[in-house]
Amino acid sequence: MSESAAVDGEVSLATASGGSSDPVLRALDDAKQHYRGTLNLLAQTRAELDQLRAEQVLTRGQLAELQQLNEHEHERATALSEALQHIHRAMFGGGTYELVLKACLSLTNASRGAYLTTSPMDGSLEPRAVFELDLTESESVRAFVTDLAREVINSEQASVLNDLSNSLLQAPQVRELSNCIAAPVVLRSELHGVVFVAEKAAGSFNERDAAALISVGGHAAVAIENVRLQDEVHEVYSSLIGVLAEAMAVRDPRLRESADHMSETATRLALRLGLTEYQQSLVFYAMQLRDVGNIGISDGVLNKPGALLDAERELIHAHAQVGHDLLARVPLLEDVARVVRHHHERVDVSGYPDGLVRDAIPIEARVVAVVDAYAAMLSPRSYRAARSSDDARVELRRGAGSQFDSQVVDAFLAELQTRPTGNAARGEAPAPQLPLLAACPREHADLAAE
Repeated sequence: MSESAAVDGEVSLATASGGSSDPVLRALDDAKQHYRGTLNLLAQTRAELDQLRAEQVLTRGQLAELQQLNEHEHERATALSEALQHIHRAMFGGGTYELVLKACLSLTNASRGAYLTTSPMDGSLEPRAVFELDLTESESVRAFVTDLAREVINSEQASVLNDLSNSLLQAPQVRELSNCIAAPVVLRSELHGVVFVAEKAAGSFNERDAAALISVGGHAAVAIENVRLQDEVHEVYSSLIGVLAEAMAVRDPRLRESADHMSETATRLALRLGLTEYQQSLVFYAMQLRDVGNIGISDGVLNKPGALLDAERELIHAHAQVGHDLLARVPLLEDVARVVRHHHERVDVSGYPDGLVRDAIPIEARVVAVVDAYAAMLSPRSYRAARSSDDARVELRRGAGSQFDSQVVDAFLAELQTRPTGNAARGEAPAPQLPLLAACPREHADLAAE
């Protein structure tokens, strides 16, 4: 029997036998009421405690879920940051579309995808990068991806499809795709293309995936536009260099025949020495423009058949400084100007114009010095006949360690063994792209190779 029941029984019994006017019974009745109130309060308190415990368990679960979500978003943000860095680095080394697609696949945990751009002329779609997706042989896959891309272009919004079996766009033949997402790539308020990814490794695509694709696509559009602008700059400055080279060739027609060929030879030498792509570009253009300073020297001095007077020799020596000053006025060619200035320095400090010693001479200038000397010896001069290739190699060996950098000479002679100079070798190495000079300064040159 419970305590309350016992109390009720006693009170009832007492009331029946003694009446409610008995002060003892009234005290017992008051105690009974107080006891019942206390029991009710305890029951209410117990219920509130149980509710608090349940809420605490729920809160702990929510906190754990939020913490897990926060860690996931941190990982996504880190991956996004790294992807964007790679995308913008691609400006220097190419492969922008492939890197964009790779970043989108990584951020969404998708295993297939494509990057398509729109033609400004007729709006047609062109695949720029494709991964594990057959857009060539499989007409059904190509039609599905194209139709979805068109839908994204028309709506200018991302499209998330997690159940392709019920999608109106899904062709019956396309069975290998279960889910996908497509997002627009916008540049300066104009649609540039569409990023398509499919087959998420686990779970379904969500709004965060769509936001990630749009973010990557926005940065990619900027990088691609920068590449286009660099190409335009490349064309302008290539024309400028062509004009300067042609101006020198007018003074000496022999330069027209050997300029490109020896520039390519110097570039291969720079590659053999392990120079970066940026340094190879410096060597290439410095070889083409090394004697631009001769524009200020008269033909009588340049083609004098006899020995030069001291004043004439000083004038000849000044061409390195004059060439530097001319080229340095073009921002793109400032580093090329530095190489042109020092390509007549000697490692034994007896060169000009600054009398630099070995390591103080830019490595690009040391490369140009060797190739320039070799090319000069093979060409006839007003005061001597052309020398043979064997004689020129002997002279290079004789000058190694005093006039020339020994390491550069050894590498050049090895290059001549594998790729002998002459008409047969011309055109084997394509000219490096000038945007390396425009957009890839020395402190960032190594990024292009990553």
